[in-house]
Amino acid sequence: MVALIALLLVQAGEPMAEARRLATEGHLERAITVLYDARRGESPSLPLLALLAQFQTANDELPQAADTLREALELRPGAARLRATLGTLYFQLRRYERARAELEQALRSEPGNPIAHYYLAAVLKNEGELQAALPHAETAVELMPDAPPQLDTMDHSLRVNALFLLAEIRSALGDEDAEILLKQVTELDSTHPGPHYLLGRLLLKDGRGDEAGHQLELFRQTKQASAHVELAANASRAGHRDMAVAELRRALDSYPEHPRALFLLAMELARRGEREEAAACLRRILVLRPETRETVEPLLDRLENR
Repeated sequence: MVALIALLLVQAGEPMAEARRLATEGHLERAITVLYDARRGESPSLPLLALLAQFQTANDELPQAADTLREALELRPGAARLRATLGTLYFQLRRYERARAELEQALRSEPGNPIAHYYLAAVLKNEGELQAALPHAETAVELMPDAPPQLDTMDHSLRVNALFLLAEIRSALGDEDAEILLKQVTELDSTHPGPHYLLGRLLLKDGRGDEAGHQLELFRQTKQASAHVELAANASRAGHRDMAVAELRRALDSYPEHPRALFLLAMELARRGEREEAAACLRRILVLRPETRETVEPLLDRLENR
């Protein structure tokens, strides 16, 4: 969602440049303050408001980000992508009626927006309107671009999430192809606990106990690993590097083939000067997920050639 807002931004004005610099250096709250001051001092521009909403979202200030986007849309009501992003914020805030209204309006202006289709399908599913949700989920899968696993975040790729949502909807409707979709999701991102759980339940219902047990065990492992990765990320942000390393090792004990845990551990080890083990983690990622090569190989080259 942050990336969606970023697509709308242009380089404009010294406060924005200063805010970007501060955010890049890890001072997100100071960056937000700079943009607040700029907004009070003059008539705010659309790029400034979009950047402020982006940083507020990144700082978990979702209600404030929604207010900022509403102000931006007063300047440009036809900005469909901003409106779709506002709809996603309302979805995250569980304000489903408002989310639905914004997403439907966004799709009237930009019917090919996969993000708007995805979140509208999620809203309709949560409201129990499965048949209405289905075509939006299908369109989201059709239009969502492929992307390699995101190694520096807990977020799963948009395509993985769209496929999982479609599988959930079809499973709830009793469609037999839900199993095929869930297996596709687990192939794209084996670290997502949800598809393993739902696939295990479907297999168990079908009387395939051994296969179900395997998927439910993967659910347990990946869920446990994800919890440790999240704890590690929080510890790292707080400056507790040793704690972060310990949690990442626990994540890999739970699920050794977790690319995000390997990547974050490599980054922590590199900061401590433990280049050999850091490089080994990155090489392991390339074996597990060759499609991450563009991200991993430059880091590996720096570690091995320094």
